[in-house]
Amino acid sequence: MHLRICTTQGKSKTYRYVQLVQSIRRNGVTTQKIIANLGDLPDQTVDNLKLALGASREGKPLIVAQESPGLTDGSKVQANLRYLDLAVMLQMWRNWRLDDLVAELLPETESAAPSADVVAALTLQRSISPGSKLYAQRWLPTTALPELPELAPERFNNTRIHRVLDDLFAATPALQKRLPLLYDEHGFASSAFFIDVTDTYFEGRGCEMAERNRTKAGHRNKWAIGIVLLVNDRGFPLRWQVIASKTKDHLAMGDMVDGLAGLDWLSGTPFVCDRAMGKASSLRKLYASGLHFLTAAPVDTIESYTTALPYQSFSALELAGTDDTYGQDVALVTQTARELELEEVDDKLFVLDLGVVKLVREAQEEGNKERAKRKKGPLDIASRLRLARQFQGRLESGEHESQASLARELGLSRARVTQILNVLRLAPDIQECLLACSQEVHVSEHRLRRVIKEEDPGRQREMLGDVLDGLLEAPRQEEDDRSEEPLEELRLAAYFNPKMFVDQRRRTQEHLDELKRFVEELNRELSCACQHRKEAPTRRKLMQRIERHNYTDVFEVTLEPITVTTKRGGQVGSFRCELRLKPEVWRRRRRYDGFVLLLGHPKLSSSGKELALLYRGKDVVEKDFQTIKSVIKLRPIFSHTDPKVQAHVTICMLALLLNRTLEERLKQSDMGLTAPACLEVLATCHLNRMKGRPAGRGVYSVTEATKAQRELLRALDLGHLVDDRALAVALSG
Repeated sequence: MHLRICTTQGKSKTYRYVQLVQSIRRNGVTTQKIIANLGDLPDQTVDNLKLALGASREGKPLIVAQESPGLTDGSKVQANLRYLDLAVMLQMWRNWRLDDLVAELLPETESAAPSADVVAALTLQRSISPGSKLYAQRWLPTTALPELPELAPERFNNTRIHRVLDDLFAATPALQKRLPLLYDEHGFASSAFFIDVTDTYFEGRGCEMAERNRTKAGHRNKWAIGIVLLVNDRGFPLRWQVIASKTKDHLAMGDMVDGLAGLDWLSGTPFVCDRAMGKASSLRKLYASGLHFLTAAPVDTIESYTTALPYQSFSALELAGTDDTYGQDVALVTQTARELELEEVDDKLFVLDLGVVKLVREAQEEGNKERAKRKKGPLDIASRLRLARQFQGRLESGEHESQASLARELGLSRARVTQILNVLRLAPDIQECLLACSQEVHVSEHRLRRVIKEEDPGRQREMLGDVLDGLLEAPRQEEDDRSEEPLEELRLAAYFNPKMFVDQRRRTQEHLDELKRFVEELNRELSCACQHRKEAPTRRKLMQRIERHNYTDVFEVTLEPITVTTKRGGQVGSFRCELRLKPEVWRRRRRYDGFVLLLGHPKLSSSGKELALLYRGKDVVEKDFQTIKSVIKLRPIFSHTDPKVQAHVTICMLALLLNRTLEERLKQSDMGLTAPACLEVLATCHLNRMKGRPAGRGVYSVTEATKAQRELLRALDLGHLVDDRALAVALSG
């Protein structure tokens, strides 16, 4: 038997309890049987029980010492303050001279805590022990920070924190402009830049910019915002922008690209985006910006750029597709790739360099179509409303069983049909007013979306007040009206990943198997119907399941009428469903499994192998997102105004910079540790404030550093942080 200590987290408190458990085997599996629940015992009692159980297991008697432990004659410890991990991160902050930069950018108030110290404390708290701003006020007095930068806890209050956050929000654009210069000054020149989009959610309602949405982490119906982030090859943040969560990734990144055009520090350096920027319209924007971009083509547009990818050899492969044969399947695909004489970088990367090629006509036409669509300017809301009512009528009449079916017939995306139908959310009286107007009434797409998002009819009327009064919005000057060089050439390279090929084939086979099981279950349900079944709802139910995987064009759906005899002897009409896979469409869908086609600026001089490795290196920004979400805990957000939220994101980006700086130093010293692992090793070394003589001041001592801590400090060249003399000078200063 042994003791097990369990903890559970409540809303505002951590609960701890002790259990006496015994290891047993049940059905051949080792498990634990609870002998007794002992509740929350004092630490000394737990230690005594552990000693007693250990002595019992070894068959030894337990002897209780008769002597009482003695007490030292030294001074009592007045406070045990978190020190070494914070001191290391504070050193990273000072090495960048961020205290001077923040002090320069933020206004100061003589009677309050210095703004730079408040920002430093919030950034360090976000790096070490992330929590809300109220938690930061409780956390600060438990650390050595008030001793080191001389930040008095009583001046680190809620009012001062929020005023500094407002100032930081205003100073963020200037801070972002200074960061690239700061990196260059410290010898961290960038060899590549990476951009991506993520999102985060709120506890509660969120800020004005927040929208209810499903997050990328899978949370349903959360108030969320999006974040666009630009980093360099070391993961240092350069630009970040808070956006509405429903903004499409390519639009969000495109807006940031507009603000980057012409910047000297970006000139000639590869600028890597994910495939969301691979559409023709986004490529034109990237090309017009002058950036040496590298992105990937969406799979369904690959043939618009090239037909040179050797997919036929892989399409003919027969894979076993089981867990036991996974390694054999990958080996078979790898051998096929070698036989095609593709350039082998490793067993997971085969490269085909296609050089600089002229754009095929289809890709140019797609780009022209997108540009023409954007040049239409503000839309006529009455025409949109009439179109939406037509769509709704076709759906309600059963002419189309779903929005996806309607979209296919019209040649639109399903999202676009939904977007058009959303105008029906306007209040009925507003709709009638718009339809009765004899002239065109224009509003911007962005404004209409904001109005539709409001559920209160009164609020909708207020937001459309000028429109309903007959006032027209002035058409915006289109950005694309500026003259620009036509995009006629692209640098192309492709790579093939055998493991990705096998994974994609296995995943799609799982989808087919899932659909097969669903149809079988649906047919069983229909064959036992107790009342008449209608065709439209039955078809809609089946189509909704097919649409989950975007397979509406892959299957031919048939519903065969049948007659079902009920348990009471009556007869009802029902159906039998059948899905027929369209082999040619399916083969076309699967022909580029495992392939990625890279699209780059024609002036990119790197080889195909270098481009493939560069594009795969975009996980730098993805790891940054992972860090700010898991280590720095960007989410959930507790602020509820746009400026505070954006300032919170800025604090998280500064914490990310410190985290990446520490990892860069660890990498240079060959320590092989991540920043969180390093801080965990350092966390046990505290600063102890001893109670001095009645007439004297306090005395400090540092916990004796362990061997692992000293090795880390030596590698980081920060040994003075546990040197008593150096620390005495720092504290006295």
